[in-house]
Amino acid sequence: MRRDMRLSKQVSASPFIPRTPLGASARALGVDRAGASDSHPRVPTPLVQLERSHRRLEEACEALSIAARDHDIETASDVCAFFARQVRRHEEDEERSLFPRLVDAGASPELRALLERLAREHREHEAVHARLEEAVSGRFEGDLWQELTAIAELMTRAYQAHVAREEAHVFPAAEALLGSDAIDAIAREMDARRGR
Repeated sequence: MRRDMRLSKQVSASPFIPRTPLGASARALGVDRAGASDSHPRVPTPLVQLERSHRRLEEACEALSIAARDHDIETASDVCAFFARQVRRHEEDEERSLFPRLVDAGASPELRALLERLAREHREHEAVHARLEEAVSGRFEGDLWQELTAIAELMTRAYQAHVAREEAHVFPAAEALLGSDAIDAIAREMDARRGR
């Protein structure tokens, strides 16, 4: 039976991503909050979009785990297509729009090192995506369901840690460092990648 993979557009709390007050980790990385109060942080729209993308990514990892358990190749293929389309675009949003602007805005050495690490992790994720593509395309020789289970576990672990770092450190730093012109430019670039 085919499971319907619903990748919601609603931001929801995730049980495995630690939530810290916006700005706490930004201060640890050497930035200030740029006038936002602790009770009402100023969260720019592109950051909200990136966070929503993280929630869909978590849901995709969960859907892949269920598909592997239930021997559901259609859902596994849907997840693979999601990674090929959405995740690559999301990583471009970060690497081509957000990260360079943080560097230009005077990111601390610690934040710069984190951005470099996150970009390296994106390359590591691509290798796992390629492994998933090989499995669902029929090119994998061996126990398909064991392979899909291993991929799902690997993706879940990798993305949990990656997303937690971005949301605990990078997004608060962006909120603190970037002005409205930079935020507007990021939004325009993200829209252009989506043909809007």
